[in-house]
Amino acid sequence: MRKILFNTFWFVPLVVFGCFDGSFAGKNETVFIQEEVSTKLDKKSLVILNKYGNTIRYYSEKYGVDWRLVAAVITVESRFDHSAESHKGAKGFMQVMPATQDEIAEKFGLEREAFDDPHGNIRAGVYYLSQIYKQFGDDGLSEENRIKFTLASYNAGPGRIIDARKMAAYVNDDPKEWKSVKNSLPLLSKKYASLHRFVWEERKPSNGYFKGWKETANYVENVMGYYGEYRKVLDKNV
Repeated sequence: MRKILFNTFWFVPLVVFGCFDGSFAGKNETVFIQEEVSTKLDKKSLVILNKYGNTIRYYSEKYGVDWRLVAAVITVESRFDHSAESHKGAKGFMQVMPATQDEIAEKFGLEREAFDDPHGNIRAGVYYLSQIYKQFGDDGLSEENRIKFTLASYNAGPGRIIDARKMAAYVNDDPKEWKSVKNSLPLLSKKYASLHRFVWEERKPSNGYFKGWKETANYVENVMGYYGEYRKVLDKNV
């Protein structure tokens, strides 16, 4: 299958959101995204991806994340609907939580409102994803497991995954394998409180009981599915 590229556009710090003509460019041709990805995204999502593709690509390169993974995260998080808001208050394309926005705004010396527009929301989400990814960089993980741990942490919070890895080790599963950690996520629920006292001194998971494990497991599977498709049809290089 032919791969396609975003139109090359070089950014400078004060001109982050340059013009984008809505197409992808190969070496000798321009190919609209609709040609090969139309079965994966609805019409609205295609329009949005075309419109904000350069922003996704820019911050992904800046923070060291595969932009195709970011596109997959946005697909699952919001279906490219910037007006999306969860019942917990997560907002925008990448469903960034208010507390996360506050942390990032403080780090960059910005007002929290700076991340409320689509471009800012993408920046905040990509930066947060990159920081989680870095956390798993010195842990001897395979790249696939590192990505899956990153996605699970983006969905449930890094603390939940740390707890699940500790539980996996306790039950003699491999804490470096996502499959083992995924199987340990249900064991963080209150149902298994009698087991927790053998794992944690405080007699329960360090980050509290966790009952949303199905959502997290499905989230990782769904994002990886889109990521796999995007890797087939979209070129990583810019």
